[in-house]
Amino acid sequence: MDDPLKIGSKTSTGQIVKEVLGQSKTAAVYITDDNNLRWSYFGDGGDIPDYKKPSVSEFDSLMQLIRTYVPKRQKEDHFKLLGKSLFQALNSTENLSSPVHFHAVAASIEELSQQSARFSYVTYCFLALGIIVSIGLLLDWGLSFSGEWAVGTWCGLMGAAGAAISVAHRITGLKINWKSQPKMLVAEGFARVLVGLFFGIIFYMMSVSDLVLGMLKENTLALLVFATIAGFSERFIPELMEKLEARAGESAGSQP
Repeated sequence: MDDPLKIGSKTSTGQIVKEVLGQSKTAAVYITDDNNLRWSYFGDGGDIPDYKKPSVSEFDSLMQLIRTYVPKRQKEDHFKLLGKSLFQALNSTENLSSPVHFHAVAASIEELSQQSARFSYVTYCFLALGIIVSIGLLLDWGLSFSGEWAVGTWCGLMGAAGAAISVAHRITGLKINWKSQPKMLVAEGFARVLVGLFFGIIFYMMSVSDLVLGMLKENTLALLVFATIAGFSERFIPELMEKLEARAGESAGSQP
C-alpha cells in the first residue's frame, strides 16, 4: 500500500472512503460513501494465497446473509463486524484450515435472523387467528348459528386461539428455518392456527358423541376450555385419537 487510507480520501476505483475498519501493509478493509464494504489485498503482489481464499469465500457468503436476513437496524453493525473479521483473516499469517475469524459473525447472524423469523412466525399466527375469528363471527351472525352449531363454532375458534397462544408461549424455543422465504412462514403460521381450529372442533365432536369426556357436553364453558387446550397442545387430540383407535381395535377383535 503506497498511501494509507483516510476518511474522505478517494480510492483507486473512485469511491470516497467513509470509514476504515482496518489497514496494514498487507490489506485494507473500509466502507465507502455509498455504504458498501470493500477490501484490498496488497501482500504477495496483490495475489491472495490459496489458504486465505476460503476466508474470502466465507466473507462473500456472510455478506449475502446479512443483506438478506439480518434486520435493517442491525445491518450496519454486522457489516462492520464482518469487515473487521475479514481484515484479521487477510492480515493473518497463520495457515488455517477453516475461516475461524468469522465464527462470531456467523453465530450473531444466525441468532438475529432466528429471532426475526420467530417474531414473523408468531405475527402470522395471530394474523391468521384474527382472520379466522372474523370469518367465524361473520358466519355466526349471518347464519344465526344456535345450539350445537354455535358451540361447535366457538370450540373451533377457541382451538385456533389456543394454537396461537401456544406459539407465543414457546417463542424463545421455537426452531424455525430462518432461511425460509416469508411466504413459507406465512403458510406455516396459518397452518398451525388452522390445525388448532380443527382440533377444537374435533374435541367438541368427540365430547358430544360421548367418545371422550362426554360428561362435559352439557357444560359449554368446560367445552370451550378443553377446546382451547386441544388447540394449545399439539399432542392432545392425536393421543385421544390413538386411544380411540386402540379401543376400536379391541372391540373389533373381541367380536365373534
